[in-house]
Amino acid sequence: MASVLRLFLLSLASFCVAFSGAQASKVDIIPAHNIGYDAQRIALVIGNSNYEHITDLDNTLNDARAIASALQSTGFKVIKAEDMTRRDMIDVTEQFLAEVKPGAEALIYYAGHGVELAGENYLLPTDIRKLNPSQQRTLRAESLSLNTLLEDLRVRKARVNLVLLDACRDNPFPTENTRSLGGAAGLGRVDPPHGTVVVYAAAAGEKALDKLSDADKSPNGLFTRHLLDLMKEPGLEIRPLVQDLKERVYNDALSVSLRTQRPSYYDGLIGKFYFRPKAPELTLRHPCDVLVDPKAPASAVLANDYAAVMPVCQRAIAEFPENERFRDLLTVVEEQLAAQAALSSAKPADARAYLDRYEEGQYKNDVRVHLASIDPNAVKPVIQQENVPTGDSRAANGDNDKGPEPEEIVPILSKRQLALQVQTELNRIGCSAGHPDGVWGQNSRKAVRAYVRHIPQGLASLEPNRELLLKLRREKGRICPLVCSATQVRKGGKCVAKVCAAGLKLSSKGKCYRPKKNVVRTCAAGQKKNSKGVCYTPRKKVSSTRPAKSTTRPAKSTRPAKSAASTKPKKSKRLDGYTGWSKCPALANGWC
Repeated sequence: MASVLRLFLLSLASFCVAFSGAQASKVDIIPAHNIGYDAQRIALVIGNSNYEHITDLDNTLNDARAIASALQSTGFKVIKAEDMTRRDMIDVTEQFLAEVKPGAEALIYYAGHGVELAGENYLLPTDIRKLNPSQQRTLRAESLSLNTLLEDLRVRKARVNLVLLDACRDNPFPTENTRSLGGAAGLGRVDPPHGTVVVYAAAAGEKALDKLSDADKSPNGLFTRHLLDLMKEPGLEIRPLVQDLKERVYNDALSVSLRTQRPSYYDGLIGKFYFRPKAPELTLRHPCDVLVDPKAPASAVLANDYAAVMPVCQRAIAEFPENERFRDLLTVVEEQLAAQAALSSAKPADARAYLDRYEEGQYKNDVRVHLASIDPNAVKPVIQQENVPTGDSRAANGDNDKGPEPEEIVPILSKRQLALQVQTELNRIGCSAGHPDGVWGQNSRKAVRAYVRHIPQGLASLEPNRELLLKLRREKGRICPLVCSATQVRKGGKCVAKVCAAGLKLSSKGKCYRPKKNVVRTCAAGQKKNSKGVCYTPRKKVSSTRPAKSTTRPAKSTRPAKSAASTKPKKSKRLDGYTGWSKCPALANGWC
């Protein structure tokens, strides 16, 4: 008996060890690749597919694995979890939150079922029971609250909290007598805290599609496959990424499967976020690197204190004699100091001294413009270069080679002419200033603001000036990104009109829709159609006879004549002024 009991205990122990190993294998810690980002990057990826009591989901495990791999290549440390029970989801969430540090970039990706209850969203574990409408407390206790998770992220003061929910937003619980547990539309809208972005794979009441048709062989759902493509593009910020994602998912779902899937987006982010920045900024190691800007504009050169900068860079050369970078920076400081002396002086000799020393210097155009302003006679010799044949002489010599072009100098222009040239240059580099007319208004200032957002140094003013014109002329190609309207898409560096599938039309918001057929309504006999196209039966007119009015009026009643007794006696007037009643005969003059 003892041997049998011992054998049973050994079997039970081996089963527990195997079970715990199977549980542990459901969570993987994937270290980050391409480490070099300034901020810590940490991600939690959960894929729930095999539910015990409610409908299973296809492709969620494939989606979670593909997203985890893509995040790893963009510098994220990934905690990947599959088919999580309630206890597992709590444990892996605690593990993830413990990794989030202040200033980090945190991301959560969830693929599985979710519902909304009383304005709060819940992510469902695989062991959730099939609940009825009266079991609201059970739902809260046996699922993971998205609102609580967002609050836990907020208190950890991460710089960016990005939540991607590739969940079916239709309710997975059965309906009883037109009632169901949670909202009929699955997950509901959310008000993200500051620094948080929440992206849903589908709008409320819509289903996140796994496949477009039976012929669709992609292992990923519609939302995730487009998200993976956009995550690969360097320099694509999260907001334009989500806008492109919404358009791609909506157009594919409608044109291929004739269904609607519109991803939703709730933005509380402060600042910007890139999956793949164009060029991560390097940390500067010496004050000379901080104080010296080799591409500083002339306005910054005039304001800089090179008497303090020069000793710092000289000390850097002494500390790091083998580093050529500091010698190059000292050379930049010397040229900027000479440009400062030339631009701040009213003497033409100082400007000529800079041009003689730095014939191809960075600030030669600025100094030449300054020289022309203080000595107009000096403009012509500066523009006309020596040993450069003119077009006529080259043609006479049979030399069709254009040769080096003379440096372009900005002459003294009127305010309107300067504004006109600046507007033309802004349009050339893609910062639309409208029709160039020389009138500097809101559109022109808006174009300058767009240009400033894409250059490393700012501008001292949004008004047209020579420094701005020279800076714009030095730009090569497009600077401001191409912005297309809602009815256009970017293709080959141009905005082209969107094209809908056969039978669909394009709305003013850029969405394809199926137009309703015009039905001609005919009214029945005896009916008429009003201005709104509705048939009605007109009322019949009923004639009513009224008695004729009598035209004869009753005779007027005659009043009885007044009696003689009722007549009042006339007043008599006396010479002494007394007035009284008397029955004197009336005289000719009215006196008694």
